[in-house]
Amino acid sequence: MVTLSQSVAAQVKSRRKARGMTVVVLAQRAGISVGSLSAVESGRGNPTLETLNALALALAIPLTDLIAEPVPETAHVVADVFENAVQAHQVLHRLSGAYAIEITRTWFPPGRHFVGIPHTQGSVEYVFLVSGTVTAGPTNAQSTLAASDLLIFPGTVPHEYTAGDEGAEIVTIIATPNYPENPIS
Repeated sequence: MVTLSQSVAAQVKSRRKARGMTVVVLAQRAGISVGSLSAVESGRGNPTLETLNALALALAIPLTDLIAEPVPETAHVVADVFENAVQAHQVLHRLSGAYAIEITRTWFPPGRHFVGIPHTQGSVEYVFLVSGTVTAGPTNAQSTLAASDLLIFPGTVPHEYTAGDEGAEIVTIIATPNYPENPIS
């Protein structure tokens, strides 16, 4: 089993390398010593919350990405029962990395109209229709989906969903960037 220290170590090191930073550069940006950073990356350190926050800020990621429990290799997410619901929404999983990935399952009753909230700059939304029919997508460019259709659009634009006569069950994947496209080097 992976310990929290090992998980933090792996996250800091992989995020630093993904951004092309040396240990020296990350330590400078975070305002910590190279020795402290080396101890964190080796899993030997016992960093304070302030140190972890400084590292997260320097890496331009949420602090929770550094301290989250490791994701198991296999996960079985049991579906919620959506009986007699006006509308139902279940977050199935959230991944972090260059993009935070949120996977949700939503059920809309017949004729239900829902206006989505635009997401962070650089976000992409993927809508997979499991059953029923739904008209969805950017407000100015709606598409009518049938079962097993996939719709992809920029998550930054105003968007809407309207279920057909039999309702609709969709799986939505929202990919949101975790750091700027051109991090300071």
